[in-house]
Amino acid sequence: MASEPRNDNGIAETTFKPFRLAWNLSLSILLIWFVSVAIQITWVRYHHLDGVAHVEALIDEYMEGSASDGFSEQVATNIHWLIFDVTGIKKLMQRPKLNPPDKSKATTIGEGVNRFTWAAFAPDLLVASYATVLFGVRLSIVLLALPICLLVIGVFGIDGLVQREIRRECGGTESAAIYHRAKLFAFSLLPPAAGLIFLCAPVVIHAEWVLLPTVVVSAILIRVQATYYKKHL
Repeated sequence: MASEPRNDNGIAETTFKPFRLAWNLSLSILLIWFVSVAIQITWVRYHHLDGVAHVEALIDEYMEGSASDGFSEQVATNIHWLIFDVTGIKKLMQRPKLNPPDKSKATTIGEGVNRFTWAAFAPDLLVASYATVLFGVRLSIVLLALPICLLVIGVFGIDGLVQREIRRECGGTESAAIYHRAKLFAFSLLPPAAGLIFLCAPVVIHAEWVLLPTVVVSAILIRVQATYYKKHL
């Protein structure tokens, strides 16, 4: 008797799924970092603020509220190193030819372009450097809050599964529409929006103002989703 054909596509998809998730997560973090830096630069320019002083004040505020100063500092340092040191942006900011020109010496076209570029974008690069540290500190706060958030969501999810069994035993009706709407808001809309607001805000927004309501509402939605889960467990 001929053996059943192997599902090579399914095996490959399962094997590379963790790598794909890690890649998508890295790209998402990079995109959020870029948005946060752009917002900080725009905010500083629009309000005519001292960019470095403004972002430093935000960093100090979040460091004081962090549950672990050492962890926050380490995360911020690593992110700054990846974005500015590994890519060579830090070396570009420290190039000697970007210093003010010496009038006693002739200036080449290339040196003139470099000085003009540096003069135009130096303040923004400095703000971007400090905004990267701020982004790392905020991200560390999210990571520190993640275990308790997952615990709350897990408790609500288990309660939802219990309610599902009670509903099935009592002959309750199922609703795929409720399940899919709860799944959409609990995973695809609410957490990304809350994370984007917290990580990219140009002013101080305390984590409990954003994360606590998000976790509570997401946990309730996951409970609803588990209650109306239609597949067999």
